[in-house]
Amino acid sequence: MHIARIWGYSSNPESSSRVRGLLEELSFFSKFLDRTYRIMTRIGRNGEGYDRLASEFSEAVAKTRDLVTSLIAESPGDVRERLRTHILH
Repeated sequence: MHIARIWGYSSNPESSSRVRGLLEELSFFSKFLDRTYRIMTRIGRNGEGYDRLASEFSEAVAKTRDLVTSLIAESPGDVRERLRTHILH
């Protein structure tokens, strides 16, 4: 079952499509952040390329925050409350 349907976005196809796109982007950035953090931890602050990774990591965190904000704004009231409860707690 698609995650958009699990969270209750199936009622409006247009909204569901936007939400699906947001969720796909969030999935991408989550994976990116996880992998980047692991690399940064492995190479350490003095490692080659650390500064660039740190910059990209910060940009990805900001983008992820914006995506979560957009997802919440696009959500119906009951779903919005579930997101706030489960994600922003």
